[in-house]
Amino acid sequence: MKINKRFVRTSAVALAVTVGLGGFGVQPSAVQADVQADEPIVSSQATIPLAYLNDSIRAELIGLNLKREQTFYLTQTYTYDPDSYRYHDLIALQNKAYVAALDPEASQAELSAIRQDYEKALNDFIDFYILDGQISKTFATSEYVLYYHSSIGEDESKLSVSDRAVLHAVWDAQKYAEDLGWQEKGSYIRAFKEVYLPKVVQAKKLYVYDPAPYLQSASKYRADIQARLAAISGNAGNHANSVQAFEQAASLLEQLVNSNSDSNQVKMAQGNLDVRYAKLVDELKRNSPIENSEEYVKLKNGIAIVWKTMDAPKGIGPGQYPQSAFGDLRRALRKAERVLETATTLEQLKQANSELANAQTDFLMRRKPGA
Repeated sequence: MKINKRFVRTSAVALAVTVGLGGFGVQPSAVQADVQADEPIVSSQATIPLAYLNDSIRAELIGLNLKREQTFYLTQTYTYDPDSYRYHDLIALQNKAYVAALDPEASQAELSAIRQDYEKALNDFIDFYILDGQISKTFATSEYVLYYHSSIGEDESKLSVSDRAVLHAVWDAQKYAEDLGWQEKGSYIRAFKEVYLPKVVQAKKLYVYDPAPYLQSASKYRADIQARLAAISGNAGNHANSVQAFEQAASLLEQLVNSNSDSNQVKMAQGNLDVRYAKLVDELKRNSPIENSEEYVKLKNGIAIVWKTMDAPKGIGPGQYPQSAFGDLRRALRKAERVLETATTLEQLKQANSELANAQTDFLMRRKPGA
């Protein structure tokens, strides 16, 4: 079905957003890349049946994750105000959904509660941040790239199966909005939520993805965790449960990729692995020698950089810094050096990093104007 369309001139940004929403052209081959995986931390988990991922509530959570992803492509929300509770609530629910949906032991009641909260937060986010005109323009741009673009030339056969399904999702959503009538406020928002997003969830199941990045992700995370475990002080066995949860997440991602599971499930598994990895890293940081921490290295490097700032021109003339500015910065440096030598917690290092950065900023602000 093809209805009357409005042509649009696409910018590079618009094309990037469109590729995020649907992409265009033939997708890459699913031929397995030659990935040299690092030795796993623990024995590779036994293969588990994947049928549980297809139960109705888990399938809905996986679909909601794809809908959230598509919405983020549209809003470019990663640049949003960090104090936006709607954004942070959605991210928190995204992470809960990653873990629960991929956990075979999660109860139906738990999954249902997360699904309900996730859906409400996503709809609230869409209603608050997205305008009808924004969606209309995005649909028009997507249609241009997927159908009228010179590389396609109105020949759907040149599209991948997934992109063809996305194109029809755009057309169906446009028709739905137009049938509601231009005078209907929010017609395109309704079309986006009620027609486009559900159809794109199905379209993305057909997407032929490159397995290499997912397998490399699991390998990279394993190597990093192995190094962190080797560096910690105390008994590594104290982290056995978190290590096991991480390894299960890594193995599940590999299993899904190697069994050619659909793109939506694989993305969900990648999200689950990201969450499990971050949790384990935070746990290991709290049990790692201070000298091995990222905060220690950051403060050490920061001190070296700020000492070079002390070479700035001194005086009261244009482009120079007053004597008092050097005194204040030197005191801040000495304090940071003491913390580097005596800190027993990561929080002390973080605070010292912040104070030293502020001291450097204050110093630079005291430069005499001119020259």
